[in-house]
Amino acid sequence: DKADPHRAVVIRCTAAGVAAVLCAAALYVRHCPCLAARGPHDAPARMGSAVMRDEALADGGAWRVRIHDGSRQLTWGEVLDRLRTDRAFALAFSRKLAAAPFGAFFWETPPLTQRTRNTAPFEFVCLPAEHLNGVVPDEAPFRAFVGGGARGTGAAVAFANLGGDSTLVAPSADADAARTGALAKYAHIAAFVRGASDAQAGAFWARVAEAVDT
Repeated sequence: DKADPHRAVVIRCTAAGVAAVLCAAALYVRHCPCLAARGPHDAPARMGSAVMRDEALADGGAWRVRIHDGSRQLTWGEVLDRLRTDRAFALAFSRKLAAAPFGAFFWETPPLTQRTRNTAPFEFVCLPAEHLNGVVPDEAPFRAFVGGGARGTGAAVAFANLGGDSTLVAPSADADAARTGALAKYAHIAAFVRGASDAQAGAFWARVAEAVDT
């Protein structure tokens, strides 16, 4: 919210819209719980000069990823800018999520405000959500946004939730899914990052970055 630099935005992909929205990364005004680390970093994944390091966390079996350039952790602003403008970075980011050690998961970030965009270090956590395995997506309730002219394009669209206090970013079905009705890759965020084409994954993360900055 540009009018309120103190308004904290956090990205959280939840189960709330799984049965209705194909795959939604919801931008909620909330804070993530602090999680204590357990164990060392696994082998880092590289994307250009940036390196993604992951580690298991003690609280609830969560998995955390931080992105470094040399010894410096990238800020929110740097990650958002790269997601929007650097396709290779966006795809590496998506593939790192796909490597999460859960069949299905919730994806969460720390809070962000306009004032902390360029200073707050970026990280995300994945929390296990195995009850989402086997969920069947249903695009009907949000067809006005992900259907119509968007259906079959693989576009990523952003729209407000019913309460008006969050933004949903969701991919519409690509041409193959629209033709065959095979929507399983849109059931939840894990299914999406593991099943989406590079073109759709890149477009989705660019749209998420734009939505956070709007």
